[in-house]
Amino acid sequence: DGLPPGPISNPGIDSLKAVANPADSDALYFVADGTGGHAFANSYAQHQQNVARWRQIERERAQAQADAQAEADAAAARDALEAEQAAEQN
Repeated sequence: DGLPPGPISNPGIDSLKAVANPADSDALYFVADGTGGHAFANSYAQHQQNVARWRQIERERAQAQADAQAEADAAAARDALEAEQAAEQN
């Protein structure tokens, strides 16, 4: 029923501390690394390589999900056919 009465996505104390005291790094770019972490880069070319790896991970995950769905659909179709054949025999 609309927005909540309080703040949305208010940063936690750890986030505020990290902003106030950033790690010493030359990294300018970051992207997810597929493990729940991040891959950091200090050049755009290096970042593009990290992005390419991330996109490959995403393609592989999507393919695995599609394969699992296809297997589940095939199993459901087999079960339905077997049930239909059993009903015809009775």
